[in-house]
Amino acid sequence: MLGVDVPCIYHGEEDEGMQGKFCLVLWENLTDPILTGRELQGIPKIFANIEDHVQTEGKVEWHRLTWEQNPTQFHIVNALKRLPILEYREATITKGGWPPPADSWWKPPPPPEGPPRLWRPLR
Repeated sequence: MLGVDVPCIYHGEEDEGMQGKFCLVLWENLTDPILTGRELQGIPKIFANIEDHVQTEGKVEWHRLTWEQNPTQFHIVNALKRLPILEYREATITKGGWPPPADSWWKPPPPPEGPPRLWRPLR
């Protein structure tokens, strides 16, 4: 997954000055999370061939694309290329899955005691 976020402040009538980040685009290399995030949650997800991660951080370099090179995404990449890079910040590389690997910092909570709860009584 590779995302481009920008910091933003929302100025509304009730929630004055809410701060957060706005996702401009999010590339993923799996179809299921793209469809559920894009179609059900409105997240701007698109497909990309993303290589396995390596731990050598560096710089971001956007290359200008033509319609012939990538007819569905060239305008996104070209718009990002026009933005100035003001600074480089720390990046995070994670690899997830279920169940989490044994050396993961996060451990799932233990299952509840008793038989599995497969149904609930009607009220």
